[in-house]
Amino acid sequence: MKILKKIALLLFATGLALFFYSCNSKPEEVTEQFAQHWYKGELEAAKKYATPESKNFITIIEGLQNVEELKKMQNTTVEITEITTEETSDSTMVCHCKIKLNNKEDKVTFHLDKIDNEWLVNINR
Repeated sequence: MKILKKIALLLFATGLALFFYSCNSKPEEVTEQFAQHWYKGELEAAKKYATPESKNFITIIEGLQNVEELKKMQNTTVEITEITTEETSDSTMVCHCKIKLNNKEDKVTFHLDKIDNEWLVNINR
């Protein structure tokens, strides 16, 4: 009986790990998470969804931001109302988004690169 519980726990843990891995590899999800953090000024959290080159650029931006501006950004309401994707190659994709920032809608395009089988936002394009 203890062996069955261990097997069930192992299967559950494996399934959970696969679920979280697959969530991050969907371009729409990556784009939405990046945009949420980016527009709220949560730059450290946005780096999780960015290419290595983009992470370097975000680090530079972090050094230029003042504390008061970041506090204002944290109160921004961000709503992604539409995401459409266009695969440009096996390892690049473009996501076109309609985003509401404090109830003002705007169209934004994000470029994604597939690195190590994971989609990441490339803000350097």
